[in-house]
Formats: sequence, structure tokens, C-alpha cells
Amino acid sequence: MVGLMAVAAPHAQQPAGTPSSAPRQALPAPAVGAEYPKINLTAGRSTVLMTEFDVTRIAITNPGIADAVVVQPREILLDGKAPGTVSLIIWGGSGRIQYDVVVDAGVLGLEQQLKTLFPGEDIRVIVNEEALILSGSVSSNAIMLKTAEIASLSRCALPR
Repeated sequence: MVGLMAVAAPHAQQPAGTPSSAPRQALPAPAVGAEYPKINLTAGRSTVLMTEFDVTRIAITNPGIADAVVVQPREILLDGKAPGTVSLIIWGGSGRIQYDVVVDAGVLGLEQQLKTLFPGEDIRVIVNEEALILSGSVSSNAIMLKTAEIASLSRCALPR
């Protein structure tokens, strides 16, 4: 598993119930079109995200694409479920941090299988929500047809 390190947000908000002589400040809203750090996952695979603060709450925008569970005060287990991008927001300590979780369909296995079966052939695999796409060039029509047959069978096994 890959460990990632989160950084506490620079604009902190004091947790509720904490005494303070200074007024609490709200965190600034993200700018429209703001870029957040990305976490890349493959559907059907998991990773552990480490934080530098104790996590008190998390939210993920679409648990059908990725799911997140706090497993230790500073560890979040992320599971890729289906291709797509979702937001993961983590609250804790005195702030929050947000990530874009990008889940790909996991075509690497199919691409490796095709390279093993057809060494020296230039075959690339792309998957989106609607199709599995093969591109490149091969040395014969027979290899092209066999590659398409294998890809068709593999499409049924790819996570949706």
C-alpha cells in the first residue's frame, strides 16, 4: 500500500467547545475552479492516507466511485470502486483539507496481458465509462482480431 501525507490547512478554525479569547474565524471558501491535491486509485484497489492531525470527520461526494473510512485517528483507508473523480474532505485538529480522488478503471492488467501475449506489438488500452478503446498498430489482421476478442472478454471483468 502507498502512504500519503496530508498537510493541515493553513487557515485554521478552532474546534467547537474549545475556550478562546479570540473570535473563531471561518475557513475561506475555495476559489472557483480551485485545484486540490490528487489521490490516484485504481478501481478495486485501496490505499491508506496518513494525516498530520487526528481526523474528526470525513466526507466523500460519491461513495459509488470511492469510499473512505477512518481506521486510526490519523489514517484513512480509501477504496476505489468505479472510474471517476470525487472530493474527499477531512476535518480534524484545527482545520480541514480537501483532495480530488481520481479512480481509474484499472486497464493496466489488460495492457500487460496483451503485451505478454503479443510482444513487440504497439497496443494501448483506454477505458472510460462507456467503452474500452484499443489503439496502436499490430503486424497482422489475426492479431488485431484476437486482441479485440481478449479486450471484449476483459471488458466484462472490469469494475463498473
